Amino acid sequence: MRIWLNQSHSLTSLVRTVRAERQSIDLCISTVNPIAPSRTVAAESWNEPAWDSPGYAEWALDTAVEKQIDVFAPQRGRRGIAAIADRFAAAGIRLESAADAQTLDLIDDKVAFSQDLADHPLMPMMIRATDAAEFERAVAHVVAERGNACVNPSRGIFGQGYWTLATGDAFTSYEDPDARIADPVAYAEAMRSAGESGRTFDLAVMEHLPGVEASVDVIAERGQTRLAATRIKVTGTRQSITNDHELIGFAADLVQYYRLNGAVNVQFKKNAEGDWRILEINARIAGGASYNDVVGIPYSVSWMDMLANRSQVDVPLINASVDGILTGWPS
Repeated sequence: MRIWLNQSHSLTSLVRTVRAERQSIDLCISTVNPIAPSRTVAAESWNEPAWDSPGYAEWALDTAVEKQIDVFAPQRGRRGIAAIADRFAAAGIRLESAADAQTLDLIDDKVAFSQDLADHPLMPMMIRATDAAEFERAVAHVVAERGNACVNPSRGIFGQGYWTLATGDAFTSYEDPDARIADPVAYAEAMRSAGESGRTFDLAVMEHLPGVEASVDVIAERGQTRLAATRIKVTGTRQSITNDHELIGFAADLVQYYRLNGAVNVQFKKNAEGDWRILEINARIAGGASYNDVVGIPYSVSWMDMLANRSQVDVPLINASVDGILTGWPS
């Protein structure tokens, strides 16, 4: 069976594990970077355009046909690909999308996602801001209700554009840019200036969550969780991993609510009081999911088994920790 994962630059450990333990599967990958390490361990690899480039979904369909792919599990460009799911089916290719195009669009928009889950007990306060005035009102409201605030683009990955908002010396952000702290007054003024030049904004202003972060890695099949594990970042490189954690139940509920499918990741973070809050759902495998394999939770092969229509592996309860030594970009 030929299975294809696109945008697979960070999945070296996963590909290596699958190739070693599931030799009947030809795991193929594509990357933008022609020298990505993951390409050295795949059954076959090829170059691809940027996932947000025009015509990406059409390119994916044509490539899947050309490469005689049996199962395609897209990791980027998911909405456009899901929108033409019927054409993949007509070509005899099983498309294992994380969700339909409408659901993917919803969970990719942080504010729309928070509004959809407004009554969920773990949903943090979040307000959309499209100009400086809305930003100022949103910050004032969040600070009044929650004590502190931060800002993100409504759509984005890898924390790009994130800033903790703290009133004070505006020069602080220049002295320590890695701290990602911005003065909200200076931020609003920058928005006004950019807006006068025609710049548009779609921002999510939310309560700042200063506590520990956790990722729940899930293998799901049409909304049903088949395997899950929680990774908690203990230090910069060390993670505590267990498949027996309270967050797994919350993640499974979200997976069922959105009928998610395949390898997905739900991120949580603690607020100032130490209570868990939902950050986001990533409708793709997390870069650090392979750490589960290291401690005995067979995440990678369980995903491939699901894609290959094989039965689930029974996993005993595991509590372990691991250092960040794998090849990849953990998230």
